[in-house]
Amino acid sequence: MEQERPRPKSPGEDPQQEPDIKGELRRIFDVKVRHNRSLVVLLAIFVGILAIWFLKQVENGYVMSATVSPVYTNTPAGYSSRELSTQKIGIAVQMNGFNMLSYAVGSRLLEVDLAKVVESAHGRHFWVPAKHPELMAHAVLPTDRVEQIDADTIYLNMGDEVVKTVPVELAGVRTSFRPGYGMFDPVMVQPAQVKVFGTPEELETLDRIVLPERTYRNLSASLTDSVAVELPSGLRKVRVEPSQVAVSLTVKPYTEGTIRVPVRAVGAPAGWSAKFFPSKVTLRYRVAVEDYARIAEKDFRVTVDLSHTDPDSRYVYPKVTDAPAFAGKVTLEPERVQYIYRKR
Repeated sequence: MEQERPRPKSPGEDPQQEPDIKGELRRIFDVKVRHNRSLVVLLAIFVGILAIWFLKQVENGYVMSATVSPVYTNTPAGYSSRELSTQKIGIAVQMNGFNMLSYAVGSRLLEVDLAKVVESAHGRHFWVPAKHPELMAHAVLPTDRVEQIDADTIYLNMGDEVVKTVPVELAGVRTSFRPGYGMFDPVMVQPAQVKVFGTPEELETLDRIVLPERTYRNLSASLTDSVAVELPSGLRKVRVEPSQVAVSLTVKPYTEGTIRVPVRAVGAPAGWSAKFFPSKVTLRYRVAVEDYARIAEKDFRVTVDLSHTDPDSRYVYPKVTDAPAFAGKVTLEPERVQYIYRKR
């Protein structure tokens, strides 16, 4: 019986090579879809019909948020529109669906004649957009309608406003860390100062802004938190720039170390010196791993104030009076030492 002979291999054919599935799928796509003009045209028509159907559905009943940027005319001499106010107005627009792109891109410009809208009270100039619906209607297309105006009052800087720079402080920070991590640098608030605008009477009592206490848990990496600058409740007509500050915490992996430091006497009686037993104490500290090599004995100072000792006791309690800013949780052992006076 004649045996079937194996097919001879093509030159360069590798019996271990896997089939090129990706290439085969690309080839099928090119043949069946990309080069099939009828299918491409059909898909384009389908997408066009779908888009027209969607716009028809929202043609008369779609509400969208938009932003209006007032451009002021009839401004006081020496004042530009931007100097008066840069506050924008948020509105809700009942629109024709075909007009969506007109509101989705950028802000709508609205010309505002100050002579027709400006009001004044308590030494401040302002205008209220909601009182002028006919004016706000010019911010939208003729086929659309303004359903809602978000801005309440827009205050204008017309010479009756003063500016004051005040520091921003944090009432406190509560933190907890994952094992092996800690914070060795102070909490940073940026910018450290903000500008407040208002009448002299309002700003007279404002000398700083205190942010509420913040809490951050299970930290293992540095973070920056954006915090709103809140003014005291009594200052309703004062505005602040910027309206937010950044609170930054630098979190690093840490290690622990020990170092021996001599005990020094301060406040000893004139003509006398003191000798301590032991003469050195051991300090334990935490430090960021990257700063461990910077630790040196000269950076620490342990002292005993002999002007506040108990005359009936030979024991005193040393204190760490100086340590590197990048070291934390510094403790000493032993907590007390003996001493004797020696005549100089």
